Amino acid sequence: MSEELRYEIRNGRKTDRFMHAWMMIKVAEQETVTFFNRRKKEEELRGLLRELCILDCEETDEVRDAWRAFAEDWIKSCTGSSTYRSTIFGMINVKDDILEQRISHDIDLVTRQIPARFHLDGACSSFRSILEEAFTACFHKPPHYQP
Repeated sequence: MSEELRYEIRNGRKTDRFMHAWMMIKVAEQETVTFFNRRKKEEELRGLLRELCILDCEETDEVRDAWRAFAEDWIKSCTGSSTYRSTIFGMINVKDDILEQRISHDIDLVTRQIPARFHLDGACSSFRSILEEAFTACFHKPPHYQP
């Protein structure tokens, strides 16, 4: 049942809505928020948080299971990705501690920093906790966030 929350069929293909929303929130970090586009950017973020079942969705065991599955899949994809694990145009692999820092940074960016721009970071706290649990299970230590 949690798969129905996370996946949908788009253009005849099974699409991971959570991964899409996660990546689009990361892309939003690159965009400047100004007085003139603030309302539009907030609505975009709210839509992506709805896609992640964070806003306008009751936090049930089913939702938490879907978040947990996503967190595990996302961390596995990061640790197994040559792109995520490398630097200098993919020619040099980074050390494990750098990989852990990158993943920690992304968790903080997507679940706290970007939502905080619109006072939505509190809504992301349960999702963030599940990502932190998955990080701790994978790396055997809690995520470390840079101030």
